[in-house]
Order: sequence, then structure tokens, then C-alpha cells
Amino acid sequence: MKTENLQKIYLLGCRRYPCLFAIFFFFVWCVIYLQFLPPLVVSYWFLLLFPILSVHVFHKRSRFKASV
Repeated sequence: MKTENLQKIYLLGCRRYPCLFAIFFFFVWCVIYLQFLPPLVVSYWFLLLFPILSVHVFHKRSRFKASV
């Protein structure tokens, strides 16, 4: 039940506000990531690359849905 609601919110956020949703998701991910995993050199690369990749993916999705 809860996972279905989270999926609906996720899809709604992806469609309407891709950039804001990507930034929000990145901050939530950072909090979870930094609390539960040890800080390694590799993890800092993921912290740098994740927002760029997520914004890129969300932007591609929104452009694809707008063109269809």
C-alpha cells in the first residue's frame, strides 16, 4: 500500500516537475547515503555524479513525453 503511493508520487513528480524532483530526490538520497554508508572516496564520486545523471534522465523523460 505504501509503496504504491510512493510510486504514484514519484511518477507525478517526474512528469510535472522533473528538475525540482531530481534535486529533492538527491537531497533525500544524500541524507540516507551519508547516514548508513561509510564515506569512501568512491562514494564522493557518486555524490557528484548522481544529481547530474538524475537531472539528465528526468529531462530526457520529460522531453520524450512532451514529444509523444
